Amino acid sequence: MKQMRKKDWSHELTLAFAAPAPKRKEAFLKTMPVPQLDPWGFFFTQLQYVRKRTWIFSIFILLACIGIVRFASDGVCWKTAALLPFLTLITTTEFARFAQWNMAELEMSCKYSLSQILMARFLIFGTSDFLMLGIIIGIVSTQSEFYLLRTALYLVTPCTMTAALSLWIIRRTPRSDSIYFCAATSAFISIAHDLAGSSGAYFYHPDLLPVWEILCLGSVCFLLKQSKELLSSARKGQLLFIH
Repeated sequence: MKQMRKKDWSHELTLAFAAPAPKRKEAFLKTMPVPQLDPWGFFFTQLQYVRKRTWIFSIFILLACIGIVRFASDGVCWKTAALLPFLTLITTTEFARFAQWNMAELEMSCKYSLSQILMARFLIFGTSDFLMLGIIIGIVSTQSEFYLLRTALYLVTPCTMTAALSLWIIRRTPRSDSIYFCAATSAFISIAHDLAGSSGAYFYHPDLLPVWEILCLGSVCFLLKQSKELLSSARKGQLLFIH
């Protein structure tokens, strides 16, 4: 009997305090102002979230490359190439930042999805790195013993290798440690390139040119694959489960 009375009281209380059906809900919602944001506005909004020190460090890398070209007596190409993985590190740390500081959940609740936010950042940093790398290649080629396309191959390869491995690390490692693993990868590629370049001219011998081309092409393909998988993981919310 007591159980029956409790059930009756629960049912009666539910009926007594039930919220009435909303009236003119749709009309009220239509009167509320909705901020409009076109794709270009969204792009420039994401541009504002890039930290100023990111641009400062990138400019510092550019100035360091100019200093190498200006003051280095020889080995301009490999000395500059050894410095470029850190330019890529600056970019990849921005991608890892939302995971490191547990911002993925907040960004997924925004109007634009996390995959769209990452796509905008890919566009921002891809454009800036492309322009900066083009400037560096143009400057180095004036003092390099190689022709322009060959100089570009030697400078682009360490960048694409670092970027591809860093994106793989962001997807595979705990989010609190991903930036440190990316930094270790950049340092390893930089030191390996520096040691190999300083060991002798054979590192840039024409016989090894096909090897460089395979490395560059493989790095670009791996980078595109990792970028696609990162966007797919963000779209499915799988990045939230890497602890």
